[in-house]
Amino acid sequence: MGWELPLPQTPLNTYILMDGALSRKSCPNLSSKWRVAALTSITLCLLLLVGLAALAVLFFQATKDKEREAEELKQMKEVLQTNFSKLQEIRNSLCLEGEKEKKNNGVSCPLCPAHWQWRGGNSCYYVSTNEATWSESQKSCSMWNSTLVLVKDESKKEFLKNQFPIPNYWIGLSFKEERNGWFWEDNITFIHPHSQNSYRYYPCAYLGSWHINYNKCETKYNWICEKAVFQLNLTDSHHKED
Repeated sequence: MGWELPLPQTPLNTYILMDGALSRKSCPNLSSKWRVAALTSITLCLLLLVGLAALAVLFFQATKDKEREAEELKQMKEVLQTNFSKLQEIRNSLCLEGEKEKKNNGVSCPLCPAHWQWRGGNSCYYVSTNEATWSESQKSCSMWNSTLVLVKDESKKEFLKNQFPIPNYWIGLSFKEERNGWFWEDNITFIHPHSQNSYRYYPCAYLGSWHINYNKCETKYNWICEKAVFQLNLTDSHHKED
C-alpha cells in the first residue's frame, strides 16, 4: 500500500469565498475606469451646454444689435424724408416763379435776396424807391455787396428798358480823377465818346431816355443795384431713387 497525501479538508464554500474574494479584489479596478469615463462624459456635456448657452447669448445679442441698427436706420430715413420734404417746399416757394416762366431750364433755381428781383439771366436787381446822389447810391449798393447796375452794351440797355421803366437812374460808371479815366464799378475801362474834359462838370453817369448820360454827382436820381444771382442746383429725385 503506497502513501497518499491527504487532501486538505477545505469546505467547498471556502473556494467559493476565495473565488469571491478574488472577484472582489478585481472589481475596484473596473469600477474606477467607469467612474472616470462617466465623469469625463458629464464634463464634456457640461462644457457643451455652456458653449451652447454662450452661443445663444451671442445670437441674442447680435439679434438685438441688428434690431437696434434697423430701428436707427428707420428713424434716420424718416428724418431724411422729412428734411427732403421741407427742402422741396422751400424749392417750390423760391423757384416757382422762375420754373413757371421756364427761365432756368429746370436745371437750376436762381435765388435773390429779399426785395431783390430776378428777371432772367445771371443778375439780381434792386430798384430804389427814393432818390439819392451818385455817391449815396453807390454806398447803398456796396452795403448789399453789390454795385450800381452796369450797362456795357446795347442788349443790357434794352433789357433794363423793358424790365425797369424808370425815367432816370444812376448806373455804375464814373470818372476816376486819380486814374484819369472813366471806369465801370468792376474796374473795366470805359471809352468816353466825348471829350475827357467833360468829367469836370459831369463825372457821374446815369441812364436817361434809355441812353447813357452824364451829370453832376450831387444830382439826385433813383438807382438800381446789381449782383450775381445765386444758383441753386436742382436734383432729379427720380434719378436718385433709381
